[in-house]
Amino acid sequence: MAYTILGDKYLAEDVSHNVFLKILSSASSYKTGTSPKAWIMQITRNTAIDELRKKRDITTDFETNNDNALIYKENYDKKIIVFTAVNTLEFEQRQIVVMHVIAGLTFREIGELLNQPIGTVAWKYRTSINKLKVILK
Repeated sequence: MAYTILGDKYLAEDVSHNVFLKILSSASSYKTGTSPKAWIMQITRNTAIDELRKKRDITTDFETNNDNALIYKENYDKKIIVFTAVNTLEFEQRQIVVMHVIAGLTFREIGELLNQPIGTVAWKYRTSINKLKVILK
């Protein structure tokens, strides 16, 4: 999730490390009865957004291995197309798509994170997917 928000592998790794430390230091603030996965995702999301505010530049590393360069470039090009399409979505729509597709959260868990009803989250997800279908045609 951090990578999707930040777009930088190394920065996402740093954020993940910081999230781990935050989880350890704030375990007492976890509310029993809520989803631990949703709690961790919320910490990750907030930490990544804080980092994004600090660093607006997105950098990309390219592999230089000659054997894998062509395959890497083709995969990279496809990822860029999808990533660009996802970035055209409004921030909240993008979050919902990332949380559901990449992080594997249920609509209920996403609803808990965003303080929205499950039906609203599901509707926003479907709307976002339909927009992506149109963009990627």
